[in-house]
Amino acid sequence: MRFSPWLRLGLGVVCLLLTRVAAALPSEGLFSKTNLVAWCIVPFDTQKRSPEARAEMLERLGIHRLAYDWRTEHIPTFDAEVAAMRKRHIDITAWWFPAALNGESKAILECIERNQIHPQLWVTMGTEPEANATRLEQKIQAAVESLGPICTEAQKRGCTVALYNHLGWFGEPANQVQVIELLQKIGHTNVGSVYNFHHGHGHLADFERHFKTLKPHLLALNLNGMVRDGDKVGKKIIPLGTGDEELRLMKIVQASGWRGPVGIIGHTEEDAELKLRKELDGLEKLMANSASSTKSAGEPPASGREAGLQVEKDWVDNRWQRSEVGPFLASSVRLPDGSSVVRGLTVRVGHQASAVYDLAQGSVRAVWTGGFLKFDATRFGLIGTPVPEGTVLWTSEAQRPEKAAAVRFLGQHHTPDGVVLDWEVQGVLVRERPEWVTTPGGPALVRHLTIGSRTAPISWWAAGHLRGRQFTTDISEEHSASQVKVGTSQVGTESVHVLHLMRNTEATVASAVAVLGEQDLHLDSTTREVSGVPQSSSILTLKPGAAVSLDLVLWRGATNASAEFDRWAKAQKSPGDSGAAGPRDGAIRRGHAHPSV
Repeated sequence: MRFSPWLRLGLGVVCLLLTRVAAALPSEGLFSKTNLVAWCIVPFDTQKRSPEARAEMLERLGIHRLAYDWRTEHIPTFDAEVAAMRKRHIDITAWWFPAALNGESKAILECIERNQIHPQLWVTMGTEPEANATRLEQKIQAAVESLGPICTEAQKRGCTVALYNHLGWFGEPANQVQVIELLQKIGHTNVGSVYNFHHGHGHLADFERHFKTLKPHLLALNLNGMVRDGDKVGKKIIPLGTGDEELRLMKIVQASGWRGPVGIIGHTEEDAELKLRKELDGLEKLMANSASSTKSAGEPPASGREAGLQVEKDWVDNRWQRSEVGPFLASSVRLPDGSSVVRGLTVRVGHQASAVYDLAQGSVRAVWTGGFLKFDATRFGLIGTPVPEGTVLWTSEAQRPEKAAAVRFLGQHHTPDGVVLDWEVQGVLVRERPEWVTTPGGPALVRHLTIGSRTAPISWWAAGHLRGRQFTTDISEEHSASQVKVGTSQVGTESVHVLHLMRNTEATVASAVAVLGEQDLHLDSTTREVSGVPQSSSILTLKPGAAVSLDLVLWRGATNASAEFDRWAKAQKSPGDSGAAGPRDGAIRRGHAHPSV
């Protein structure tokens, strides 16, 4: 059979259009048609469709899930709605539900039980804001009391209850999670949340954090076109693909691994079919414009494209920054002073502080607060070196090669009290747990050390100090004796506190190393020039002896605060001391995870 050229051209155009749609919408997965739920298409439909007409419309669109939003006039047709959807194999995934067990609730529950369906019951309450902590707690408890009986009735019928974020205090993810967890504590395990983009404009700036909070309890998600302050500028509900924020939010959801039903909404006074077509077209546009949205979480944006068509931006991927890398990460690190730690191990040493170790020399090269690491998105983060994220408090120079050669990094492991690092220093095993502490003179880094037995002296580079052409140094020691009861005998012990303090010539900044430990140790100062600039370092030396524990405290701050730090350091107990009745105020915490050799 022969076709005219115009017919062949027309068939070609149709094929191209079909190909575009097939490529834009995934055949399965989070944003596929099989996972889409039509929501808010009953009372807002200007065509006022009957249950049968509504089911026909959804079948035409290829949507096979419905979240049923009803009004009082629809109660008599509840059974007809279920029958019409069942006839066309459309699942009633969710059902709008009152916030109390009343006559309307009873009609819904009876219909569900009669027809043996098991939808999610979407419930909202508390649309007013609440800034007062006491009143908020009261409202949360009242919500638990109201929702408990609903959860019980839902459980009897094999249904779940989903808290609907319709603005106000009840729409805040943290409050919803608190309600859910309180319900779970009293035995209601069939409760979760449904999150609506169009009620989440206030969460745009920090959506990833809010979503992470809600994700373990999330039962469904409803999409919407999103712009900043859309709820304030008349763009609260706009079609998908017409905003500039929804794709970012969708990528966060997809990258999280969450997999649940996804709603597209009517919710405007127009023909529901036309509105749903706008949503489908917008979703196709978003999928077509974002290669990463239609690929697996680990697949790069450039995957599947001809190499000759790829440009540099196709290789920009910032998933490293969005990843939970854990309490430590081995990598090179570029410091703000221009130097780099080639063999670095960055460790979280508190809720707000991080430190990077130079594994080649066993030293701390930098400490900062406010974050962990900031990754370069260029070339998937493989080209650019990570840098500290936050405020760098201090950095130190690399150690002399001859000193570094005596230190070997063995590995690290995580404990409830933090990360523990294992070193071999001149053949002796050393274990360390870093901790960030607060002192009257400002914050300090404590290196809790347990050092194995030694048959010969060992030296270890304790810390580098300030850069400067001129500086002054002080070394002080303070011995203290105590009596420790062992069984029925009193045993005398002696500990020593050694402090190495350095100030710059202008007397504005000071650097200190304090050692809290046994008597057989020595802290020495050494100086060398780096590019003509003197660099001061502290060298820790331990005499032969049995295994010991000591604390190495690194501090840097204003010179006028150094005296306060000095007094604080001298007031601390050594790790081996146990004669005191209890810890002093501001004492260093030593948990059960302090490593022993």
